[in-house]
Amino acid sequence: MGVTPHFNLIERANRNDRYQLLEDPSILSSDLDISIHSVFQASNFINTPPAIYQNMENALRLASMFLQYDSTIDWFVSPLFGLPLLDTQTNKTYLSDPLASKTAAERRALRQRVRVALDCMAHSVNFQFYTVNGNTGFWARSLIDPTRRASHNSVCCTPHFKVGTLVRIDLRKQYWDFLNGDYASQSQPSRFRHEFSLAVSLIHEICHAVGILRRGNLEEPNLRLDHLPKSEFGYAWENFMFGCIINPFDRDSSSISFLMRKTWAENMQHPARRNKEWSAVPMSYISQWFRKSTWAKIARRGPSAIALPAIKLKLRSLNGHLTLFADSKDAVDDVKRLRSALAADRAAGWELTPTEISVMLTRVIHATAPELEATEIPLPSRHGPWYRDIEGSSAGYAMVRSVSDRSIPRLAIHEQGWKSTSALKRSAKQDGDESSAACEQELLVRPTKRVKQ
Repeated sequence: MGVTPHFNLIERANRNDRYQLLEDPSILSSDLDISIHSVFQASNFINTPPAIYQNMENALRLASMFLQYDSTIDWFVSPLFGLPLLDTQTNKTYLSDPLASKTAAERRALRQRVRVALDCMAHSVNFQFYTVNGNTGFWARSLIDPTRRASHNSVCCTPHFKVGTLVRIDLRKQYWDFLNGDYASQSQPSRFRHEFSLAVSLIHEICHAVGILRRGNLEEPNLRLDHLPKSEFGYAWENFMFGCIINPFDRDSSSISFLMRKTWAENMQHPARRNKEWSAVPMSYISQWFRKSTWAKIARRGPSAIALPAIKLKLRSLNGHLTLFADSKDAVDDVKRLRSALAADRAAGWELTPTEISVMLTRVIHATAPELEATEIPLPSRHGPWYRDIEGSSAGYAMVRSVSDRSIPRLAIHEQGWKSTSALKRSAKQDGDESSAACEQELLVRPTKRVKQ
């Protein structure tokens, strides 16, 4: 893929790590000591030797924390037990929230059923690292493994998974390379960035695996009425957990450089007119996820208890043109000097690469805090009502077949002309906002419906 202008611009603005995107002497070491969730047991990593697995353990503990508390596993209730509903105003299919209007005891029972399902994934999911091809184009992806079957038993397993379906989650080679060669020599912040990225990718794919095991195919219904038109369980979970999508800008090297966040959004215009924004994520934000004190807040108040970091450095792409915003005049001056040097090279007859031309044409703004926080991109909600008041407007809605005990009929999907795909993946292409970022093809499900009277 090569280095993008986005990477070059942020790297220059962060000269001498002025925004502490790479190192931070104030951060504390990890104090997570949770037992690793059974789905991440060593035997499920089918090509991972003990030494590599040992290097993964801190990432696996962080991944296990995402599955630990009531406030975090609530996300899985709707994918597992929600009823498909159709909003006739938008013709959008989405799932109900089974937690709504339930007693405390009923909510506890639903969460326990989620925990049983997650435990059942210990023998329904395998993980495999790419060890040869280094340019996979994704962080991780989920597929149905046609060569093996899961072995369920009546004691530990949920009745809501398709019997025999086994999901294989592929992980990119760069993760393997870091764990196999670079891990021991890296600084603690560098390890944190890698472990955070790996843990998020694992849970992103676990969310896809839940849908696959629940329905027996790779079709995904929308979780909420106010979510994007193209359903994507993994990004929906990231939006729930963080209020954004967090990815590295350097997608080729084995070590994880600085991390950038963006809104989970989709622009339906022509690709050249897409409006996108990326904000730099400091190490202080990443490191807190490895501390028990952070998780104590989440246990009490949910993921939104952890605020996103203030925006100090931002890159915007609008109508194909880049603008860099920074709160530091020194950062602005550094980027302007880079632009001037490239312009001088061009004037001297040197042929610039497309990346260098993009950098040279980038607009640079010394911005105030309000200017940095301002955005024209709509923010999808993390919480709030999962569906409209159906009882109050029943004439405008249709209810579809319940999937509480069986999958949505695959025949009905194909009769309606909806497409399936061979894999669901957490994309590493460009900025992850392209149409291929969520999946290879459209993933909406449109089940057979009956009108609610």
